[in-house]
Amino acid sequence: MKKVVLYAYAHGNLGDDLFVRTICERYPNISFYIQMLPEFDYGLKDLKNLHIIKRTFYLRIKDRLFRMFNKPSVLFKQIKEADATVLLGGSMFIQGDGDTWVSKLQQLQSIASASKRFYVIGANFGPYTSDKFVSSYSVLFKKAVDVCFRDESSRILFDQLTNVRVGSDVVCSLKLSSLHNNVGEKRQLSIIPISLALRPKLNKFRLSYYDKMARLIQVGIDKGYNVVLHAFCIDQGDNIAIDEIMSRLPKTIVDQVSIDTYDRDIISSLNKISKANIVVTTRFHGMILGWLSNAMVVPIKYDIKMDNLLNDLNFQGLSSSISDVQNMSIDEVFRSNTFNINGEQMIQRIKEQYENPFEKLDALLMNKD
Repeated sequence: MKKVVLYAYAHGNLGDDLFVRTICERYPNISFYIQMLPEFDYGLKDLKNLHIIKRTFYLRIKDRLFRMFNKPSVLFKQIKEADATVLLGGSMFIQGDGDTWVSKLQQLQSIASASKRFYVIGANFGPYTSDKFVSSYSVLFKKAVDVCFRDESSRILFDQLTNVRVGSDVVCSLKLSSLHNNVGEKRQLSIIPISLALRPKLNKFRLSYYDKMARLIQVGIDKGYNVVLHAFCIDQGDNIAIDEIMSRLPKTIVDQVSIDTYDRDIISSLNKISKANIVVTTRFHGMILGWLSNAMVVPIKYDIKMDNLLNDLNFQGLSSSISDVQNMSIDEVFRSNTFNINGEQMIQRIKEQYENPFEKLDALLMNKD
């Protein structure tokens, strides 16, 4: 049986956990290995072909001792034994402040060099502020069998590399419609917020953002919608954002708002999203899951990864940015059914425009030799 090591963001984020589930379910006869903290395994531990190496305090001490004596860590031992290493995730290449990115790049270069085959699947590149950041990652990407970004703006930065291409987001292969049977017309407003308190560059928009979400809920309830607030990632403070929004609601309607926190059952969270016919989301995978649910999606953009995909798809529906959210018309959100492109059309557009992100990996893992 072939063995693959996954390098992914494993911190209990619904979108990132869906990346891991998707690849494991695509290749059921492959053994996958991933390291993560024990408290974040809840969405993945049911996967029979995924071996979770829990980064306990003991393992972290063990790795530190190995490095002191110039011996490979547990992760690098796995990588050297595996048939391939897959860097799997979305915002994996962010420059950030100062030179903190250098140490991460050095780690990735070591991983790529230790791997028999190295793949990058599902990522976007940036935000970044220097040409050195781009050129340094170009050296890393040269070592890969395949680098499949999820937007054209990322791909074009490395146009000179023949192994770089653009594919659909990994989560686009999900089939949400099979999770439930709709009886009559769906009438659910799903709101997927993020915490701005943990994002210093966005914190100044915090009050207007939470105020707008609270007002959106009030209008939705007045119009007869079931309203659900979704927390995709506790580790990134989504529950804090929900608390901020709920604190702004009149006490008379607080009990009419449902809250779904992804901290146990991934299928339950997907099922709740799939029942929405309007999705207002500040999370990238809120857009994808909304479209997969055939909902009308209103993106509230906070990062270039959302802008890049919407630009690629020539999205003409209602959207806003965090910085301008106070000017977003709530009435237009509920009129979005009349002018937004529906989810099925958006997913079809993605599949027609982008390549299969697993095409190159299929050649290795679906080969029976």
